[in-house]
Amino acid sequence: MQYKIENDTLLPAPATFTLPDGRTVSNFSSSPELMTAHGFTMTEEEAQEWRGAHPAPEPPPRTTCTRYELISVLRERFPELLTSLREACASDADLQFWWNSVNELDRNNADFAAAAEKLGIDAPTLDAVFAAAGEA
Repeated sequence: MQYKIENDTLLPAPATFTLPDGRTVSNFSSSPELMTAHGFTMTEEEAQEWRGAHPAPEPPPRTTCTRYELISVLRERFPELLTSLREACASDADLQFWWNSVNELDRNNADFAAAAEKLGIDAPTLDAVFAAAGEA
């Protein structure tokens, strides 16, 4: 296998490649001559060195989850917040309506932020809840 770097990304030679004239080459990655002619000159060893020097970035923190994921996380790790959510929905018709009208919760959404504020949930707790939802 040979590779090339394009836009600071390591690209393996594809199995099928379209030449500049529009023709398609099957088994492109089986031809060292064609790969080299089209810029795929990096060997597997060189690619491993490049990967070591360019570790993959950490994924951004999760900001969305489904209601089911949220309830599961609250039940398992934050039972006091689940109790607060149930009580708030029972006593606040607007919150209950909002809760029943969404499937995916987005922490950057204004309605979600208002609901979290009503429940007294701070940013570090939300970070923990969404991180736990990402693990589920």
